[in-house]
Amino acid sequence: MNFVVISPNYPESYWMFCRGLKENGAKVLAIVDTPYNQIKQELKEYCDEIYVVKSFHDYDEMIKACGYFTFKYGKIDWIESNNEAWLDLDARLRDDFNVKTGFSLERIEELQSKSQMKKYYKEANVPVADYKVLHTLQDGLDFANKVGYPLVMKPDHGVGASMTYKIMNAEQLESVYMQTKDHVMILEQYIDGDVFTLDGICDKNGDIRYLNSLEYVGNCMDSVLYQQSIGCFTTLEISDECRDIVQRTIHAFKIKNRFFHCEFFRLNHDVQGLGEKGRIFGLEVNFRPPGGFCPDLMNYAGELDVYRLWAEVI
Repeated sequence: MNFVVISPNYPESYWMFCRGLKENGAKVLAIVDTPYNQIKQELKEYCDEIYVVKSFHDYDEMIKACGYFTFKYGKIDWIESNNEAWLDLDARLRDDFNVKTGFSLERIEELQSKSQMKKYYKEANVPVADYKVLHTLQDGLDFANKVGYPLVMKPDHGVGASMTYKIMNAEQLESVYMQTKDHVMILEQYIDGDVFTLDGICDKNGDIRYLNSLEYVGNCMDSVLYQQSIGCFTTLEISDECRDIVQRTIHAFKIKNRFFHCEFFRLNHDVQGLGEKGRIFGLEVNFRPPGGFCPDLMNYAGELDVYRLWAEVI
């Protein structure tokens, strides 16, 4: 198996994905954007070859790298970064090198749309916040009249909580709309609930092989809007209800052979029209591990190695 790994030099611990692949018999071909003499020795040890580019944003360089690997080692079987920043790049390279083991660019662009995610959550029979994709200011005002304030406005395609606004009234709605009208924005009903995640690895059938849950201390939106601290901790027991919800979600999104990072709301109190305290709503699905050091937190919490487990599933 020829496996091209994009950016295993960042985050720093991602060299362990290469270790897992190498231990399971893959030919590991890495593309990095760091000078070779600055790469961790561990990464060098677990790669058959490393190709250095100046920038992942230079697509011609990426084409040359994959073309070189194809010429030297034969057809590429997998292309993956496990990194939010490069999901589109992974998919574009798969399309150009006829790699069928992951999402195409068309599919990843659809699945990264917050409005399209709602469709798949509903298919999984998981409730979501009511929403409206904004084309005009009147769209937003009409939606506000329907569901009331507060509301949340954010990019339909976005990462994290950047450009996310809590809208309290019509004047603020108009102001934010004018600031963001060059972007495709989605307006959502505000849900007063705690955000938690269900993260893991699924196999070629979309069946979950490993599941972890993180509870947040604070929330992402407030941390961006008000410069508040945020943290998370591992939930050591996951309810059967949550296991069922996330498995239905993975099957609805047709996620296979990869990490997933699913975000949900849990109502803080009874809300008329939404449900009773504790009801769970779908928020977002991401097609990679939770960010930063979270894979390492998973390892410590579960006394396992998710880097190796992912490679074993592959």
